[in-house]
Amino acid sequence: NTIGLFVKGLYNSTPMKDILYFRQLDPKSEETYFQVQRSVDMPFNGNRILFAIDPNQQEVVTKLIPDLDKANKEWTGLSLAYLAKVPVPTPLIFGMTENKTPGIVSRKIEGQLLYGNKDPEMRHALGAIVNHLHSNLQTDQATHDYSFYEEARANWNAEIFNEFSWAMSQYCQNTPLVFCHGDLHDGQVINSPNGLVLIDFEKWQSDRPLSELGMYLFHCLRTGMNIQNFKNFITGYKNKDSLDESEKQALMYYLLHISTGALIHFLEENNWYLEYAKQNQEKVLNFIKNETVWKL
Repeated sequence: NTIGLFVKGLYNSTPMKDILYFRQLDPKSEETYFQVQRSVDMPFNGNRILFAIDPNQQEVVTKLIPDLDKANKEWTGLSLAYLAKVPVPTPLIFGMTENKTPGIVSRKIEGQLLYGNKDPEMRHALGAIVNHLHSNLQTDQATHDYSFYEEARANWNAEIFNEFSWAMSQYCQNTPLVFCHGDLHDGQVINSPNGLVLIDFEKWQSDRPLSELGMYLFHCLRTGMNIQNFKNFITGYKNKDSLDESEKQALMYYLLHISTGALIHFLEENNWYLEYAKQNQEKVLNFIKNETVWKL
């Protein structure tokens, strides 16, 4: 059911002690509440995360998302992944605050983010989870075909894409669309006592598997992670197999598209993150120049 969230006293400070009231849109429904413990404001998107306790003393997480369409999209992605038995937080409530801010409530997952964990089995496990996601949530809702990528490449006047264009065109033509998380990196994975759990489905989309792998590789390079982690991830994803030659070339196209797109975005926005985007682009170009992916 759609739920109305009535929120009292949301502050920028953290920790915080406030009551978060919920009520179904039916005015006759009973009201429930959560005791908010902590608030975190997210960069870039304006979202706010509230950590709270429900009346049964169970911990929950409420994500307030200013844009209703984006909130509905994330709720849909999280729910689909949950129904497909992908390890994700249990989705509980989708609703809207008294001031019309949408919110998503899910069960809190105990554990630490995967960042900094050096156990190779963790990346094997993550690769297997992403494979399960792709294998069990295929979709025919097209988002980006090859012409989309080529139009972007032409607008950016980036000749470096040319080396990988043929492999990319063939990959897009011959590979079915799947459900992709859309922003896969170790900060979206919690290492819980029961295993790894994927979080944050705000950017999920229908795309091809290598777009997901390219995003994970980009974040590996961006954060200076040991590239062996990516190799372990691929081993888990491919079930001890490796990428073939054409897949590696298409992967490089995706990697270039992601890094160049980010650079152009922050350049147009004159955003404070622009210098980091330039550094990330340099890391990607060096990765390709050194043919690192062919050495894995």
